Amino acid sequence: MPMPKPILINTRPSHRAGAIGQLSDLCVLDLPLLTICDLPIGAAERQMMLDWQAGHYQLLIITSVEAARRALLFLKNTDLSTLPATPIIAVGDATADVLTQAGLTATTPAIANNEGMLAMPVVRSLQAKDKVLIWRGIGGRRLMHDTLVKKGVMVDACEWYKRDRPDDLTANFAKLQPKLDGTPFVLISSQMALEHWQTLPHTHDYHYLALGDRLTKLTKQVYPTSLVSCIANLDPKTIASSITKMTA
Repeated sequence: MPMPKPILINTRPSHRAGAIGQLSDLCVLDLPLLTICDLPIGAAERQMMLDWQAGHYQLLIITSVEAARRALLFLKNTDLSTLPATPIIAVGDATADVLTQAGLTATTPAIANNEGMLAMPVVRSLQAKDKVLIWRGIGGRRLMHDTLVKKGVMVDACEWYKRDRPDDLTANFAKLQPKLDGTPFVLISSQMALEHWQTLPHTHDYHYLALGDRLTKLTKQVYPTSLVSCIANLDPKTIASSITKMTA
């Protein structure tokens, strides 16, 4: 009789969950812990985008796929097609891929988080009164922003979306319960996702896959008796490999 497949609770937002669901060696159950909502763009954000296109910033930092997609759609809809030569940092490969499709080139850090970006030479070399533009969402970490401001760097931020707790999260979690067996794996990709996970009425033990060292430490603090594995990125192959090692 074949062994049952390990269960993975895929907690990514619905529009970002697809590739992980293709992992054929796992039983993937979707439970989005975040929902993404667009934000209106006002006069201040429009001026920031104009200043970026005019080359007034030394660096553009993009903290998520969602921010990249919305900013590029804004550029397309407003017919602002001039792209400056300003260096661009994207937090990870998925974000960089979105930019590549639009004809922009970005560099990525070794570790896809704020710490990884702050360690990059182009960021470390920023000096007081340099100007940086960040494309981000509301509700994310502000480590990058706050660290640069402390150095005297002038930071502007276009906030394109906000993250919320899905209204149907508790109901979806209840529907998931009959499908759980053994010790399922849970993907934790942000601090807000971890906070939303904590609000649910858990009756099972879990193994956790946490993105990056910082989130791994936070998850271990919250669940000190659980097995927590650190993953460097959200590539499905990375996730599958980590689960294989944890079940070996």
